[in-house]
Amino acid sequence: MSLFSPEGYHTMNLGGSEVRPISNDRIDVVNMNIIVFTGGAKPQVESVVTSPAATFLLSEKIARGSQSVRLIRDDAEVTGWGWTYYADQKKVLIQHRARVTFQAAIPDLLK
Repeated sequence: MSLFSPEGYHTMNLGGSEVRPISNDRIDVVNMNIIVFTGGAKPQVESVVTSPAATFLLSEKIARGSQSVRLIRDDAEVTGWGWTYYADQKKVLIQHRARVTFQAAIPDLLK
């Protein structure tokens, strides 16, 4: 499934090894893979969100799951358990065992 901005730019792909429609507004996804694009005229991958199992609510553009999640960006990687991903805001909330690994230097972090 692909999502597009009001201007017609590609913003997101949602896929998995198995997709089960539960209702008109809900799908369950096994081995979920969300690819988030910058949404501009020259689409670039901004981040990738993966999880072994997830529920996606179409009208709200929200994915969530009780299992593990992994968010990968050029500058950081975030993992944890019990999560919600808000596609419109491009943010993930993690309830348990959140871990962030920065890929870039953060020289003033402890000042």
